[in-house]
Parts: sequence; C-alpha cells; structure tokens
Amino acid sequence: LFSLDSECWKWDSAEIETKTIPNDVIRLLVGKITTLPLHVQYILKLLSCIGSVCAESTLRLLINDIDHCTKESKTTSDKESDIFPSLKVAIDEGLVNKEGSSYHFTHDQVQSVAYSLIPKDERDLLHLQIGSIILKNMPNHERGNIFFVAMNQLNRGKLVMEDDMKEWVAELNLKAGREAISLSAFRNSASFFEAGISLLGSSCWDKNYKLSLQLHNFYAEVEFCNGHFDEVNRVTKIIIEQAKSFSDKTRAYLTFIKTLG
Repeated sequence: LFSLDSECWKWDSAEIETKTIPNDVIRLLVGKITTLPLHVQYILKLLSCIGSVCAESTLRLLINDIDHCTKESKTTSDKESDIFPSLKVAIDEGLVNKEGSSYHFTHDQVQSVAYSLIPKDERDLLHLQIGSIILKNMPNHERGNIFFVAMNQLNRGKLVMEDDMKEWVAELNLKAGREAISLSAFRNSASFFEAGISLLGSSCWDKNYKLSLQLHNFYAEVEFCNGHFDEVNRVTKIIIEQAKSFSDKTRAYLTFIKTLG
C-alpha cells in the first residue's frame, strides 16, 4: 500500500510471508533482481547465503574481506558506502526490510530466488568464505549467535574443504555445540555435533579418536534431551563398539541407560 503520510510504499511483511508465490511470480522476481545494479545483486546473494535474517553487525564483519563484484581496491568506508546504500535500494524495491538493526527478506521465496542466482559450483566456496571471514573478524569476547552463524556457514562449505580444515572445523563444531548446550539450545547443539562427526568421515575413530569420542558422546546426550531416543541408541552403540577402553564406554552406557526410563 502507498502511505500518504510517509509518501512511500509499505508492505505487510507478516501477510506477505503467509503467501505462496506462483512460478510466474518467481520468474518476475528473477527478472527484477537481475535488472538491479550488480552491487545490489551481490548484496542480495550474500544475504541469501546467511539466511532469511542478517544482523547489521554481521555484515560489518564481512565488509573488509568479502570478494566484491568489482575488482577495485576499496577502503572500509568505501565498502560500507557500497553495502548499505545497496541494501537501501533492495528495501525500496520491496525485496528486503530493515527492522531494528537487522535486515530480512520480505518473503522466503525472495531469498530462494536470490540464492538460486549464485552458480551452483560457487555456493559451497562462498559459504566457506563467509564463515571464515566472520570467524576471523569476530571479537574474541563475542560468542553466541554470531559464532553460530559462522559455524553454519563453514559447515555448508564442507564439500570444498581440505582434510586439515575439516578436522579444525570439526573441533570448532565441538566448541559450538557445547556453547549451545550452555544456552539450552539442544537442537542447535545436536546439529553442530552431527556436523563435526560428518566432517571427520568414516575413518574418524582411527585418525581422530579423542575428538570422535567427544563428538559422539555429546551428540548422544543432546539427542536424549531432544527426545530422539532411536538416534541415541544408534550413536551409543557406535561408541560402545569403537571405544578402546571400558572407561571410554562408560559415558555412552549411562546415556543409553537413561533411554530405558
């Protein structure tokens, strides 16, 4: 609707998000986004990688390092002058809203379309770059949500990681999972422990025994908290089969016993 008071177009975000967008509208969205200036398209793609919502503070962590659509060397202030006016264009076009200090897409399909415009063979690397940059620029004292954003991005870059990096990121997933437990975010913690296990691969018990034991034990425990008892049984069975000593099996036995009621 056009507001006569503010003399601008306004959207009912809650109403928009409840609607399913048909294919012909998706084609129109693709056309709309691809006719925008390249720097605006780039920011939309960047936001789509992070998710439906992105805090301004997260964007500021990316400003200095993320590859931009132009090859010119730019200062931080130059890059800020690119990013935030670009977001203003996206807001004016009805693609993004700003609420408080966060930006979010006006509809999940807008995010989906923006993401689809990133070539498939570039997506994993872009996620990996975003996660690495956030982690590098994140203040040492700052943890919680921004750390989780970085980890989710790193995990989505799994397919383009070298083996050494996979081990390092698996260790970070252990750290993220434990931090999520401290916040009682058990579903998030389970996803981090599971990602860490996946990164270590099938030979994890031979090459990374201690880390594998920790990840599996924590994963079983938080899945118990999540009520996923079949998964608890599956994981504790693996631990009991792979652990090298009775003391290394004890924690898994205790977790399994809890599932018996």
